[in-house]
Amino acid sequence: MANTQDPKYAAWRQSNCAVKTWLLNSFEPKIVAFVGLISTAKEMWDSIKKNSLMMGKLPK
Repeated sequence: MANTQDPKYAAWRQSNCAVKTWLLNSFEPKIVAFVGLISTAKEMWDSIKKNSLMMGKLPK
């Protein structure tokens, strides 16, 4: 959600920040270093999922 003029943006941003915090607090430090600067929780999760699948760490 990139439209900052959307009335729902503030609620989305707050939720996104909360989910990113939960994710970062649940990851190992080496993973945090890899994904810590990603903008959205979805992008963060997608990156972890993609890289974990490539390394055979998650079931396909």
